Amino acid sequence: MGRTHCSNTWVDPWVELMGGKKRKERISDIFRVASDFRGFLGNAYLQFGDPIDLKDFLDAQNPGWENNDSQTHGSSSDDNAWLFNATPKLGEKIMMNINESTVVTSSSLVAVALLNSNNHSLPKDKLENRIDLYISLMNSSRYSNKTVLPTQSSKKLIEQVNALKLIPKLDDGEKSLVKLNKAQGAMMSFYRNTILHLLTLESFICGIFQAREEVSKDEIIEIIEMLYPYLKGELFLKWTNVELKHEIDKRLDSLVALKLLSNDGDLYKRPPFDSPHYLETKSLGRMIQPTIDRFYILMLQLLSLIHISEPTRPLYI
Repeated sequence: MGRTHCSNTWVDPWVELMGGKKRKERISDIFRVASDFRGFLGNAYLQFGDPIDLKDFLDAQNPGWENNDSQTHGSSSDDNAWLFNATPKLGEKIMMNINESTVVTSSSLVAVALLNSNNHSLPKDKLENRIDLYISLMNSSRYSNKTVLPTQSSKKLIEQVNALKLIPKLDDGEKSLVKLNKAQGAMMSFYRNTILHLLTLESFICGIFQAREEVSKDEIIEIIEMLYPYLKGELFLKWTNVELKHEIDKRLDSLVALKLLSNDGDLYKRPPFDSPHYLETKSLGRMIQPTIDRFYILMLQLLSLIHISEPTRPLYI
């Protein structure tokens, strides 16, 4: 189930996670939720992912598990060790299926566009252009045939988010600035995360060019393959290691077609600084940056704990 708007009571937990002061629950919170029903509530979506046959899944994890005496005559931790391994795998499969059935909403698109920008702000015309760009990227390299993209114009999508009061009230004029405050940024991060997996590879590729002007295709693939197991676990991405190279190829083609990158054979280059596409490449690269940062922080902590000397391999992002 997906929707374009969640109750205002969602705001406080996210503000707390961003460093705000924790507050106790109040009876008045009930009335805050009730007040939402007096206004525009947006749209709700119901999607059905691929079903998982539990018996088939368990058979694949441990063939003959039904005939195991431990199932009917008591069990030991050793006998059921396979079940403890199978349970998180089942959870991962469920999350992967949910990701494949994502509905891209107006709130999630506006959230991604604004949170990728400096100071979480953009002129309204540039916000519309960025939303169109992200829809084009998701459409050209569909994550799944169950993924649903919006059909309205970017202008209509922004108007809907404005009606939901998720962004400051819009002024007239295409150049008027849309800027999120801290509480709105916290709330919008929730919506952004619902579609983060749809643009993960595109963002990762653009992130590689944050500090480098040109990179070979082989090196791009090598960098992504190195971190993909971590990203797959964090975001429940569906591709196997074998499928990954083909998916990277598709994303590179899409980025070149939309002028976020250019290429000369297998050598890829970012747009020049004076190009309007440069800022879009840079902004898209920011989207997955916090996830990558967490990986490197974790690795550096592990390296310091086991007293391994600093690796000579450069950190690309």
